[in-house]
Amino acid sequence: MNVILVDDEESSLAVLSILITQYFPQFCIVGKAHNIFEAEVLIKTQKPDILFLDVQLSEGSGFDLLHNLDKINFPVVFVTAYQQYAIQALRLSAADYLLKPIDKNDLQFAIDKCMKMRGFYAQNELNYAELWANYSQNQVDKILVLNKYSGENLAYSKIISLEADSNYVIIHTTDQRKISLAKTLKEMEEMLCDSSHYFLRVHKSFIINTQHIKQIQSKEPATITLQNNQIVEIPQRKRVEILEILERKV
Repeated sequence: MNVILVDDEESSLAVLSILITQYFPQFCIVGKAHNIFEAEVLIKTQKPDILFLDVQLSEGSGFDLLHNLDKINFPVVFVTAYQQYAIQALRLSAADYLLKPIDKNDLQFAIDKCMKMRGFYAQNELNYAELWANYSQNQVDKILVLNKYSGENLAYSKIISLEADSNYVIIHTTDQRKISLAKTLKEMEEMLCDSSHYFLRVHKSFIINTQHIKQIQSKEPATITLQNNQIVEIPQRKRVEILEILERKV
């Protein structure tokens, strides 16, 4: 099993090398790169089974590298010291995300995920140019990848609400479907909700698409009625904040 490490800090490369060599002897480190140019050459010549990729590099970023490669057929694990890149990395379908200093147990978990995903990647190349284009779109033009292996997607504009169901979410759509997704509502909040408030978490169990609001009841109990006639109650402690946001949106 071949592994490539990409990081512009020699000390970080050394630490990750030691962890992999000591605890995961089934892997062979076939190359180390300090920038995206060295990494691109290594990846094309060595064809890794897993790529460990730093986000911030001295000449460009890990995201730039993936964009240059266009399509890949192996899992990528982002490694960085900065938490703020986590959502961007996962939106771009990274297999996992490790924060420095790397914990052995976190590394084990990431490798386990990669091993489970190798077969899918081998048969279903990921097109990072398309993923990046989608990530860069306005919310109204974006799509949600339901299954990156089968290519099943859902336009953001077709989502009316997302409802928590244990460790799953149920997506309610404009064509009256209910799609179950193996994500928590917290994960979906991090992925979908931003300062545009196109999506807004209004309850511990609900995220709504603010473009699909039918009616707002501002008096207690405050509620939102959606286009599919779902009624979502706004918790009293968040009532003022949410109503102020919705007044600007609706």
